[in-house]
Amino acid sequence: SELPFTYVYKGFKKVERVVDEILIKEKGRAAIVDFKTSYTIQQNIGELVVHYKPQFFIYTVAVEEILGLAVDEGV
Repeated sequence: SELPFTYVYKGFKKVERVVDEILIKEKGRAAIVDFKTSYTIQQNIGELVVHYKPQFFIYTVAVEEILGLAVDEGV
């Protein structure tokens, strides 16, 4: 299920986002699931990874700080 959140990054940048799903794993670890509907072909997968990396970084930092879980995987 989706998890909306508001997070203040480094004390000054307010971020409001929705994580598609957080999978709680053992020992306080988690995986973030973020579904994408963009059409892709094999050649541009690397470009999409680069494009979405900042978004995943914010999701990771927010989930770790808000929920106290160590994010060790993103899908």
